[in-house]
Amino acid sequence: MSKKSLKNGGTHPPAKSNEPQGVFKLNKGIILTCRKIYDNSAEEEKLMNIENYMHFATLIHKINLFLLEYKNISAVKNILDIVYSEELLTRIVDFVTNTEYFCNFGLRLLEHFCILPKAREYLENSEVIYVIFGLLRTNDNETIVSAISFLSILLNPSNVSKILSKARILPILIKLLKTKEIEYFCGDILDTILAAKDAKLHRRTLLKEGVIEILQSIEEYEDFIMLPRIVKKCNRIRRELEILKQVIESKE
Repeated sequence: MSKKSLKNGGTHPPAKSNEPQGVFKLNKGIILTCRKIYDNSAEEEKLMNIENYMHFATLIHKINLFLLEYKNISAVKNILDIVYSEELLTRIVDFVTNTEYFCNFGLRLLEHFCILPKAREYLENSEVIYVIFGLLRTNDNETIVSAISFLSILLNPSNVSKILSKARILPILIKLLKTKEIEYFCGDILDTILAAKDAKLHRRTLLKEGVIEILQSIEEYEDFIMLPRIVKKCNRIRRELEILKQVIESKE
């Protein structure tokens, strides 16, 4: 050991920190900026031009990058809890609605916020489903994938009817199911609908719109020979729908 390392009387080299490099500085900046969004005492000119979507895109991107530095879900949850406010979520939803090229950043962050019960509840009761409805009708595949991914995270068996009844989103999802590269996310949504106790109407819509036949054709895609997870998921969902169809027909 060199004399330099013992200069201050130490007997061991300084321990390495397990925290990601630069976290404190980034954390401090993010927290201060997010708090200025809902700090009523802040003067309008001191809001760091938060109404500017380019500036807000940078903030969202920084938060997403910051969260990626943590592998522990509890740490991610704590960070989100610190920066959370209804005003922040409202601005993110507005950002996703009004930006064409950066809405993926916002959707990704909303996915993260879904791990907070209070944030999930707020989003369930918000107008975000109408935003998703609009994004699913765009021609940009990346935006569609991001929108479906967020929807698959937001949905759970207890809120299927509450959310899907707000907009005629299911027919669009069924149409998109025929599009390659998004089958897995659509499968997650179909899984949730089948698991929901109060989603009879939506399950009948799946049968009426020929989802069984669509899933069967997906299973036969040559491209999926090397993707058994998708084929397995589609096969299982198709079998569940076939059983459901038999039950419904036996009662009619």
